[in-house]
Amino acid sequence: MRKRLVTEYRQLIADQRKMLDLADREKRSMTSAESQSYDRMTARLGDIAKEIERIDAHDDAAAALTETEGDRGTRPDPSRMYRGDGTPQYRMTPEGREIRALRENETFAQYFGTESESRNLSVGAWLRGIVTNNWEHASAERALTTVSPGGGSVLMPAPMSNAVIDMVRASSVMFPLVYTFPMTSKVLTIPMVTGDPTPNWRAETARILPSDPSFDGVEFEAKNVGAMVKVSRELVDDAPIDLERLLMDLLTKAFAQSMDRIILFGRGKTTYNEPLGIWNTPGILSVDMGEDGGALSNYHPLSEAFYKVVAGNFTPNGYLWNARTAGQLDILTADTDGQYLTPPPSLSRVPKLVTNVIPNDLAHGDAEDATFALTGDFKQVYVGLRQVLRIEVSHDASDPEDSTHKSAFTQNMVFIRATARMDVALKRTNAICAVKGIIPPA
Repeated sequence: MRKRLVTEYRQLIADQRKMLDLADREKRSMTSAESQSYDRMTARLGDIAKEIERIDAHDDAAAALTETEGDRGTRPDPSRMYRGDGTPQYRMTPEGREIRALRENETFAQYFGTESESRNLSVGAWLRGIVTNNWEHASAERALTTVSPGGGSVLMPAPMSNAVIDMVRASSVMFPLVYTFPMTSKVLTIPMVTGDPTPNWRAETARILPSDPSFDGVEFEAKNVGAMVKVSRELVDDAPIDLERLLMDLLTKAFAQSMDRIILFGRGKTTYNEPLGIWNTPGILSVDMGEDGGALSNYHPLSEAFYKVVAGNFTPNGYLWNARTAGQLDILTADTDGQYLTPPPSLSRVPKLVTNVIPNDLAHGDAEDATFALTGDFKQVYVGLRQVLRIEVSHDASDPEDSTHKSAFTQNMVFIRATARMDVALKRTNAICAVKGIIPPA
C-alpha cells in the first residue's frame, strides 16, 4: 500500500514539475486549465501525504514494540558498542540492522544519503515560497510542497529537512559536544554501560571472580521541540533579495537555542512531555558555592568540578557557562597585586563555551540571581533526533507567550513555527559536574 502511494506521489510531483517547467520556458503564467489541474494534483498530494503519515505512525508503533521487546532479553555485546573511531554503534534488531551515532563532522544528509538530492534544492527558496506564495525560480521546491498556496502545516521534504537539521546543529552550542543518534522510528532503545568492571584481589591459586561492566538500556522516545520566529509583513514585502537568508538565519538560530535548552533543561516526559535534560537528571556531580551561593573569586570551584569528573575515569571535553559567568572569569584578579589570574591547566586545555540558555535568575538559598557552570565528558550525553521537520506559517495566530495575546494579523506580522522531534539521555551521571550557586560579586 505504502509503495503504491509513494509511486503515485512521485508521479504527481513529476507531472507538476513538467507543468511549471513548461510555463517557465514559455515565460508565462499557467493557464486557467493548468492551474486547476495543478491544484487538483496538490490536493491529491496532500491526501497521499496524510495517508503515508498514518501508515508510518502505525509502523512506528509496531517497530517500537518489536525493537523494545527484541532488546529486552538480549545482553548488549560490548565488542559491538563502538566503532574503531570510538563512535557508539550496536545491532538493535534481530535482523542485525545497525544503528550508530553520527561520526565527527558527519552530517545528517550524509548519514541518510540525501546530500546529492539537496544540492539542487534551496531551503531558503522553499521557505520563501511557503511564507509569501512566491515560487519564482523555485519550481522544484514547489513540486515537493503538499499544501495549497496560502500556507498551513507542511512536512519539510527529507533532503531539505536534513539540510536544515545540519544548519541547526552547526548553530548549536551543545550538538558539537554530544553524540547524535538519527532516529528512524518514534522509539529507539540503546544499550548503555552503567558501571565499570570491578577489580578483585585474590590469594595465590585462589579462583578469579569474574567482574563485568553493568549494562542497561535507555529508550529514546521522540518528543516535540519547537521554535517560532516572527517576521514583519513589511520586511517580507520589502526585502525580496535577502529574505531567504534572513528567514533561514532566524529559523536555524531559534531552533538551535530551543534544542540547546532541551538538552540542558528538559523537564522530563512525566509532567511536561519533554526530554529530561542534563541539569534535571538526578545523580550528576556538583560543587556548591555555599548555602546562599557565592561569587567566583578564583578558579578553584571549576578545577574541583573538573577533577571530580576525572575521578570517575572520564575526560572532560568542555566547560559551559553563560555570558555573566564568562565576564566574571575574564576579570579575576589576585588579592595581593591586582594582576589577572592565570587559569589552571584543567581550564586551559578544554573548550570553554558560552550559552545564554543558562539563566541568571535561579534560586539558591536566599539568592535569586544564581547561575551555574557545567563541565564533563559531554560525549556521555546521547541525543536522539528524528529526520522530520514540520513548518507552519500563520498570518493570524497569536503568541501564547505574549501576555497581550496580540495576533499576527493585528501586528501585521507573519509567524513561522517549526517543530522537530528529539530525546535526550545521559549515559553516565558521574561524567558531568555542575558548579551550583554562582552569584554576581557584591
